[in-house]
Amino acid sequence: MAEERGLNGIVEIMRKEDEKRTLAACENIEISPQNDALFAAVVGQDAAEALRILDERPELLSACRRHGDSVLYAAVCSGLYNLVHLLLECGADYPHLTPSGASALDGVVQSSIPLNKGCLIAAGILLQAECDVILGTASILGDTIQVQQAALDHPGRFANDGVGRLVLLQRAIEADNVEMVRLLLELGCHPDDEHALVEYENCTKSGGEPYDEGSGLGTI
Repeated sequence: MAEERGLNGIVEIMRKEDEKRTLAACENIEISPQNDALFAAVVGQDAAEALRILDERPELLSACRRHGDSVLYAAVCSGLYNLVHLLLECGADYPHLTPSGASALDGVVQSSIPLNKGCLIAAGILLQAECDVILGTASILGDTIQVQQAALDHPGRFANDGVGRLVLLQRAIEADNVEMVRLLLELGCHPDDEHALVEYENCTKSGGEPYDEGSGLGTI
């Protein structure tokens, strides 16, 4: 909102404070030319160059970049499944979470809907490595068993209270998983997923995303 009102100085201060909090939240963050080059190679899908850098600086295997995501996280999200396999063999820390609480599996599944071939294989490799699966990721992957178990463990987990945003139903719709959509509706997820826009001063309500997505409006 500060940016919208032309308060660019305040925006810059807020961004610097956010970066400080991120740096403090992850002890593995390393700011160096070598680490920047490693992540640039991964994001650029140059697995050979990434492996060359890791051969020279093996300690970077556990290093993170400024946002707190690891090289494994970046490799998975880039769909470099062969590199993902090699990183895991070298001891990459797959349970590592970003400051926002996302694992490498969460990152690839929730940022690439539907999953392309490379990302899908990379996600499968992480699942074989027994990476933890959170409920949001399970709803995208179509893991009805985990979702049903979550409903048994926490019966009110899928009820919409008009304040918090569940997102689960919308993710299942985006993944075009009809079976999961039906299950979530049966468990009490509301098609509107109404929630409070807490980032706005008057906390107005918002909703309709799952319904709009399912009816095709979400593509406009």
